[in-house]
Amino acid sequence: MTAIDLPASTATADVEKPQKLAPRRFYLFAVPALILMAGVIIFPWVFTLVMSLMEFKVGGSVAFVGLENFTKLFADARFGESILRTFWFTILAVVLPIVIGTWAAVVFHREFPWRGVLRTVFIMPMMATPVAVALVWTMMFHPQLGVLNYLLSVIGLPPFAWVYDPGTVIITLVLVEVWHWTPLVMLIVLGGMAALPSDPYDSATIDLSL
Repeated sequence: MTAIDLPASTATADVEKPQKLAPRRFYLFAVPALILMAGVIIFPWVFTLVMSLMEFKVGGSVAFVGLENFTKLFADARFGESILRTFWFTILAVVLPIVIGTWAAVVFHREFPWRGVLRTVFIMPMMATPVAVALVWTMMFHPQLGVLNYLLSVIGLPPFAWVYDPGTVIITLVLVEVWHWTPLVMLIVLGGMAALPSDPYDSATIDLSL
């Protein structure tokens, strides 16, 4: 009996058997990722949660205090102030790169001379690592030896406190975040705009020329 003459039930069983076994084999490939996620993400999170319910003293024993640490935390005025500052920093550091990056993508999507060179210069801050960015801007923000205060003194302006003043530290850090991550937003939006079909633009150009 040839393979063509096999009963329909036997042929169907042979076809469905690999399909049922394949997903079980594929699950094994996810085991290393699950182990890594458990060791890097889940375990530190659980350990931090357990530590938050304990009271640690240097040279003393560890005592279980329950939610007492959280009660003290929410009663502290500095915690509320830190939450407010973090909120404003997050809003500014997210909204400004999106707005400026979208505007830059619209500009660089058009054809103009030296567009490639200017686009390369614009995305250069994104190529630097966060550690290098932090070191460079720390030296630039130094109140006595910083480059920025030197440039202010050249044009006759007084030195600025930058990150050393609580009233200006949020604005200064937002400035660094915008400088570092706006090119990424620009690349994402520019890639989306480049993938758009050109037919609507051609039709609009023809309609305007009529």
